[in-house]
Amino acid sequence: LVPTMDTYQQADFVLSKVEQLYDQGVDYDQIAILYRAHFHAMELQIELSRRGMPFVITSGLRFFEQAHVKDLVAQLRFVINPKDRTAFYRFICLLPKVGEKTAAKLLKLVEKQADNLQKNIFDVFADPSIFSKVPADAKEDWLSVAETLKNIHILSQSATPAQVVEGAICGWYQDYLRRTYENWPRREEDLESLVDFATKQQNLAEMLSQLVLLSSESGDRVVQEGEKCLRLSTIHQSKGLEYPHVFIIGLADGLFPGKRAIDGESDLEEERRLFYVATTRAEKSLHMIYPMLSSQKGTPVRLMQSRFLKELPETKYERLNTHSSFGRGSSRSPGWNQYGSGGGYGGGYGRRSY
Repeated sequence: LVPTMDTYQQADFVLSKVEQLYDQGVDYDQIAILYRAHFHAMELQIELSRRGMPFVITSGLRFFEQAHVKDLVAQLRFVINPKDRTAFYRFICLLPKVGEKTAAKLLKLVEKQADNLQKNIFDVFADPSIFSKVPADAKEDWLSVAETLKNIHILSQSATPAQVVEGAICGWYQDYLRRTYENWPRREEDLESLVDFATKQQNLAEMLSQLVLLSSESGDRVVQEGEKCLRLSTIHQSKGLEYPHVFIIGLADGLFPGKRAIDGESDLEEERRLFYVATTRAEKSLHMIYPMLSSQKGTPVRLMQSRFLKELPETKYERLNTHSSFGRGSSRSPGWNQYGSGGGYGGGYGRRSY
């Protein structure tokens, strides 16, 4: 059992241990990292990309490749650079009856009107001369988009990157998500995690540059045939599979089980069953990790370890103090040292290490 300071130290700890295993002769494909929801693995995917470690996600797209993440980021990109037509088309074509040709015509009208009135482009999106050209089915959404873009632009002048991202999340796109997708709460959780990412950036332009870099690093990398990769997966998708070494991340109340389950809005027993599934995927070693701090809308929030962890007998696991033993090659966990000290695998696992 491993408490870490936050999700970034959680990612660093997991990958340091993965590197230890790899140095000891364990192939990457013998290691799985499991989580309840996609956004729990955002920092992990960032760190994997930065370290150039090969990984595959068995449960869908990588975090920054998800459509709803790209949709929101496109709005931020367009505010920073109104000439970015690709970004504009990305989100405006989500409106009813608006295709790329219509979007191009409307944007051209907006640019012309802004030039005529000597105004900022975001001040004229809702101008009557523009609004009259918007398809009837898209008019309501167009006004909401116009208000959102104007708000993001105002925030970008003086607010922090986290505040700008929060403003974008709470605008038109939130309404769009909620009326379009049944799983909108999960998608909103993904977007909220971008707020925490933004708190680490100096300004919005730097944040978007980082996102572009991370997206290209993860999206352009092609897994070669026969290449052995780390396995990242939601717990749902790991059912029926087993791996020699398993890491479960995000084991804090509010993350796993999720807040909706704790508040009675979803099935807590189903979450408990998922926890059982996760802990029984490991054949040799199991590390259960939880962050003690999280960021909610840019504000640090203290987390408690998952109630499911408290249900485990303390005699069945060992607790690793990352503050005194954190770092590659510096772990003082008895189970871990036994694993690496005998020269062969399995030597330290007479007692299973959690």
